Amino acid sequence: MLHQKEIGRLLILVIAITVALLVTRFFNEALALGLLFLFLITLATFALMYQIGTLDKGLYLVFTVAVVIHLAAVLCVYYSGFGFGGGADFTGYHQSAVDISSRLKQGNFSLDGLGLINYYPVLIALVYAVTLPEVIIGNLFTVWLAGFSVMLTYLLVLEIGGTKKTALLAGLIITAYPSYLYFGSVLLKDTVVIPLVLVGSLLIARMLKHFSWLIFLAFFIIITGLIHLRFYVGYALLLSLVLSWPLLSQYPIKKRMIYWLVIILLLGLSPFLLGSGYYGSY
Repeated sequence: MLHQKEIGRLLILVIAITVALLVTRFFNEALALGLLFLFLITLATFALMYQIGTLDKGLYLVFTVAVVIHLAAVLCVYYSGFGFGGGADFTGYHQSAVDISSRLKQGNFSLDGLGLINYYPVLIALVYAVTLPEVIIGNLFTVWLAGFSVMLTYLLVLEIGGTKKTALLAGLIITAYPSYLYFGSVLLKDTVVIPLVLVGSLLIARMLKHFSWLIFLAFFIIITGLIHLRFYVGYALLLSLVLSWPLLSQYPIKKRMIYWLVIILLLGLSPFLLGSGYYGSY
């Protein structure tokens, strides 16, 4: 439970943010709405973490620091007009998301005729559909994705035996990683690929200790999404599990080999479901 002092501080913070958003709205409505959206999903993230009993202050800290730093990066990149590499992709993803969000608001859920190469614009379109179809709002959503990625890094380090100090340091290093500050601040599918890879890595680490079919199902879904977005990254993570299981899993050799065979047989279905053939044979 929150103490009275903590509730008071939280109330002051909410009031300060509300006032800042109202002032921002006079200058740029899209920016104000994007900041409000970022604030709400960040608040929802904290609420969920608290609800499931996550009380590690380091986890909250790295998430907050990542959000603040990447927010500054997004605003600098957006308002300075600075950019290199992938410019056509930014524009293409944004325009596709605008078109999809327009259809969604009209009750049209068809993607026919849009020429989508992948479904990343659909995710951004969902954000646009509940806010405004403005690129700054999509960019601000990537701020939350960056914070989520850093949080996953923190958890991954702990999962493989690192200390909280090591996990905190790893999270802070990734937060300030130069190329991530830029490419994690624009509309690129890599902003989704990165957290998917980290979730997949975390699931592998947990399966090696305590295998469950529910965790494997989650991994299968993550792998399928990764292969769709960046097939070579997806295959790399898929093979990571296949190769590490017989060497690192904590099961007797007979049980380990049986699970390994089933894992190998099932993982090949992921690219098959995407039309690439069993284990990408096409």
